[in-house]
Amino acid sequence: MYDLELRNSQNFIQQPIQEITFWLFRNSKCMNKKFIFIVEDDKAYVNVYRTKLESEGYEVAIVERGNLVIPELRKRKPDLVILDLVLPEKTGFAILKDIRADSELKDLKVIVASNLSQEGDKEKVKKLGVLDYLIKSEISIFELIEKIKKALAS
Repeated sequence: MYDLELRNSQNFIQQPIQEITFWLFRNSKCMNKKFIFIVEDDKAYVNVYRTKLESEGYEVAIVERGNLVIPELRKRKPDLVILDLVLPEKTGFAILKDIRADSELKDLKVIVASNLSQEGDKEKVKKLGVLDYLIKSEISIFELIEKIKKALAS
């Protein structure tokens, strides 16, 4: 009798736990979150990017110093990198070259978001296989989100 009561009480507890776990799995945003790695040293942009991207359901990591980018990318490959070109300690140009030269990172999707607007800068990074070159002062966060969605869909 005791054994039957124990089995019944375990089923009583296990069934709701299994149902809750299944519901959480199906409805959790974190199960399918895309991971976006942002390389940006301007605090204003960092705050806007993080707030908007997280509200859109993305997982976000921010690195503000150029020399930390490659080691962090090796720890966890993102679905997309948003890369500024003017950074302390190492430029975005050098970071992009390092990404393309690294056998583990070379295929990363990268969008450059910078305030450098010279055609020569654009051509230089386009040759390194970036998906897009955006001038931060000329686009809204909403346009950036659309570019991100398009890049992740490709």
